[in-house]
Amino acid sequence: MADHIEDLIDTASAKYQQWIKTLSSTGRT
Repeated sequence: MADHIEDLIDTASAKYQQWIKTLSSTGRT
């Protein structure tokens, strides 16, 4: 269960980082 939660956190973190990069690249902060 804990491993599954960590996987979810890693996935969410990766998507968040990608989202930030997308916002930055479009000049929206």
